[in-house]
Amino acid sequence: MLPPPTPEQRLVLDAVGQLYLKNGQWPRWSWVEELLDNHELDALTVYRSFPTEFSVQYGYLGTVRVNPGPNDRVHLTIAGLSHVELAHSLVRSFLHLVSAFGTARRAMRLDPFADDQPIGRRESVLTGRTPSLYEPLVIPLLTHEPPTWHCEFSPSPDAWETVSLPAALRRFAGVQSVPDYLERLASWLLPATSLNEEPLVSPFTLPAAIDYLDAVWQLRYGEHLVSPPGVERSARLAFTATSAEEADSRLSAFAELLGGLRLPPVAGGRRHALVRLQTKLDDDLPSEAHDRVHDAIAVLNAARIVRVGAQHHGASPETRHAVATLGLDYPIADWPAAWQHIQNAAANAFSAIRDELQAAPDGN
Repeated sequence: MLPPPTPEQRLVLDAVGQLYLKNGQWPRWSWVEELLDNHELDALTVYRSFPTEFSVQYGYLGTVRVNPGPNDRVHLTIAGLSHVELAHSLVRSFLHLVSAFGTARRAMRLDPFADDQPIGRRESVLTGRTPSLYEPLVIPLLTHEPPTWHCEFSPSPDAWETVSLPAALRRFAGVQSVPDYLERLASWLLPATSLNEEPLVSPFTLPAAIDYLDAVWQLRYGEHLVSPPGVERSARLAFTATSAEEADSRLSAFAELLGGLRLPPVAGGRRHALVRLQTKLDDDLPSEAHDRVHDAIAVLNAARIVRVGAQHHGASPETRHAVATLGLDYPIADWPAAWQHIQNAAANAFSAIRDELQAAPDGN
């Protein structure tokens, strides 16, 4: 669970949460910075001190950038809003709606041959439930919460008649409180392991980070970034490796996924998808986001290059550099441990790119 917010963090939570309640909008970073400056606090230090948990970097704030721009919006998650006294009714309305979505999703029976997510109709989803006056404020919060990333409202979020209901919502049927919500969230994103077991990377760590980036990309650009890798390929990305051969198989699947990212061509002939990704992000994101994005793409590119067999045939300077970029020692002796390390590093890289995309104004 997240630690209790410090007094300095509570100052931000209260101020930002109350503004959202009053105006239905999140404030710009420049406003938050001035608020903290007026209290003789170092704004960046307070901002960067906010804790996060889980593989998708969930915390009190929706996104925490290393160097936020003046016009970046500072928004709170449900965990953050739960510490704003005036927002308790809003939080209850959120839980009420998520519980309704989860209950409706659990009652559905899937068509085994349909490609689309199941759809719930408003009158059916909310049967027997009193409409909330806070719904116009609740709906925008759903895009920042992991269980409801993929909920799509039609014809529009503010006048929805139908909503797509992802499978993850089944876990949140009947959710009653914020601690209950966070406990279910943690059990979904980080399944518990026995104290006698070796520490394992959660099966959700890397696939979830890829999935959430793809969701943000789709919201921003109207199309997917990631081509579905298929069940067998997804399994390779999700689990640990017990041998060098398994690690190599997982690295190969990951390289294939990166090579299949859906990006437009760039000048200079055929370029790898990661090059095209960096070009697009450089064009679309503010300059203060570039360093973090470049670092993230460098990690992904390093994971693409590293292979078990490269050590046996004499490593090229490129391979040695890739190993160093990933924070591993050359030569790699323990490939199962190396794959676990690469899973975490790649998940963090995808999350960093997602953060910067989500924080950037739509006009960039």
